[in-house]
Amino acid sequence: MSKENFILGLSGPSAIGKGYCKDRIKESFPNIFTEPIIVTTRPKRENDGIDRMAGISINDFFDMEKNNLILFSHKPFGTDWYGFLTSSLEHNKGPILTEIHPENINPFKNKYGTRLVLLGLVANQDYLETNIRNRGTESEEIIKKRISASVNENSKIEMFAENGLVDHLIEVTQNNRFNLDKIVINLTSEIITRK
Repeated sequence: MSKENFILGLSGPSAIGKGYCKDRIKESFPNIFTEPIIVTTRPKRENDGIDRMAGISINDFFDMEKNNLILFSHKPFGTDWYGFLTSSLEHNKGPILTEIHPENINPFKNKYGTRLVLLGLVANQDYLETNIRNRGTESEEIIKKRISASVNENSKIEMFAENGLVDHLIEVTQNNRFNLDKIVINLTSEIITRK
């Protein structure tokens, strides 16, 4: 496999720190990775970067999917649709870094095989619930839904790891949470060296 075309994917339940890990990787390996463009029907946010096409109508989203312009569409939170802009995954020159929802692990592995190196993050329910509640921005109803979804996603990632679809499984705990960036950066360095 060429260094030029591998995909480093981060998968884990909500509130485990995927975004944090992704940011630390980008800081530690500047100008190495590109991120694919996410297409979503959710409204555009002020902090959306160039890797986000937000506010797409449902009709336009499904037209794009029908014309193979979107890959791996999914509805993780039951409201808005998300998918990857096909061209940003298929025609990218260089390593790609992205988050992969647990629902998309099988489709990603089926399509990209060994091109995808997957880091799975898991934690126990107490850890996930504490992180979700500490956000302090959501209603109790939403918090309960997120906790339930996180526990379910956590179980899926553990199952995929048992079946060999996750290349590196990292258990996040209160003891190692402040070293999580070092763990992920060291693994990324090994992966880059091997590729």
